[in-house]
Amino acid sequence: MAQLKAKEEEEGEKKVIDPYTVKVRKFPSDVTEVELRAIFEKYGYITRIKVPMDQDYPGRNKGIGFVTYDKAEVVTGICD
Repeated sequence: MAQLKAKEEEEGEKKVIDPYTVKVRKFPSDVTEVELRAIFEKYGYITRIKVPMDQDYPGRNKGIGFVTYDKAEVVTGICD
């Protein structure tokens, strides 16, 4: 279990160099993956959502999230 937790934290801190993924920052600590999906799905089909949780404050996220789309063009359109 400790290894899984360490891997999860490591993944949450990794820089994402992926043309299909948008890194979202500075959102409220109570936002869930479901809520983030609802906000970003209007731009295109989402294949993965990741919101790392804050281990020091259970039930709160770290204020960052990763939204991965099925097409890189979607990300380009959002970031432009």
